[in-house]
Amino acid sequence: MALVRRKVSAGELREQKEESVLSYLHQGETKEMSMPKDKTVFPSSDVLQGRNIELRPPRPEEMKFIRLLWSDPETMEPLGGAFDLTDQEAHEWFTREINPGRPEDCYCLILTKQGQPIGEISFHHLHRQSMTADFNLKIGHKERRKGYAKEAMLLFLDYFFNCLKGRVLVDDVALDNKAGQQALLSFGFEYDPKVKDVFRLLMTPERYNTLYHRNKAFRKTQIDKY
Repeated sequence: MALVRRKVSAGELREQKEESVLSYLHQGETKEMSMPKDKTVFPSSDVLQGRNIELRPPRPEEMKFIRLLWSDPETMEPLGGAFDLTDQEAHEWFTREINPGRPEDCYCLILTKQGQPIGEISFHHLHRQSMTADFNLKIGHKERRKGYAKEAMLLFLDYFFNCLKGRVLVDDVALDNKAGQQALLSFGFEYDPKVKDVFRLLMTPERYNTLYHRNKAFRKTQIDKY
């Protein structure tokens, strides 16, 4: 008799991933995030200021850049391929992720000090009990190897770990995306060899703060309003 495999739901896959990440933490005690559950984690008026870049949620007119970024073959080829959004899909995405947004997601554009968008950085699927989330970073192919990615990660991870009190950021990189793997390994993410179908990379606040000599008090002076 043929064995019929049950299709695994997206929710079950998320639970399996949470179990894997929690085993990486080697701790059973987790704490729930103290912020109200119906609030977004990054107000749309806030800006994270760096030396050469700033991070903030996109404005409606900046959907044009996001659509161009995602449809650019050279940028997206290592990330599963380019794709186009229809006007309706773009509107629905902006409503879902930005305005009003969702409490478990945080999406920011990476902009130069001149206001030119060059990429995106975000976390998704924040789990409030374990305070783990999926990490995402994209830099337009013409703007790579200029130091923007590292500066964006320094700002964003400082916010996630030391302001939101996140516990783990996870990035499941494709097995053939060697450049992406190396970029995150060079920054300090750790490889989890127990996961075989993707190249799983993880970062904790202890590792981040040690590597980059941060303390656990988030520097609120780097958040501005616009």
